[in-house]
Amino acid sequence: MKECSEDTCTYPVFSKGKCKYHMERKPLKRTAFVSKRITSPSDTRMRDFFLSVWNECPHRSEISGTAIFGEPLSTYFHHIIEKADIMYGKLGKFDKENIIVITPEEHEFLHRDMYKYEEVNRRREILIKKYEKTI
Repeated sequence: MKECSEDTCTYPVFSKGKCKYHMERKPLKRTAFVSKRITSPSDTRMRDFFLSVWNECPHRSEISGTAIFGEPLSTYFHHIIEKADIMYGKLGKFDKENIIVITPEEHEFLHRDMYKYEEVNRRREILIKKYEKTI
């Protein structure tokens, strides 16, 4: 299997000698986010929230240290305390401490087993204590 032509990248080639993380993409225009799927102010607020997290952090997985390339995708961000959690959802939805930057593969694993990674478990305990004080 051919590997990406970027230095130190071992992902398989996706297009034009580059992996899916290094291939060239057209930048999204701000208006591209305005679609039938994103109509509420909450959706726009979440996108802006993720972009602010992305701009403040190194573009590496906070679990494995793997570099993350390209534009910020929603799969790079994981809510440690889930947005849908009845007790903590409203508190943690836009809390930067409740977000961990990860690779898409790590994100998939976390949705299958939320206790898979020790770093996430450690942060979850801290957040539960923090949120319990405010409830």
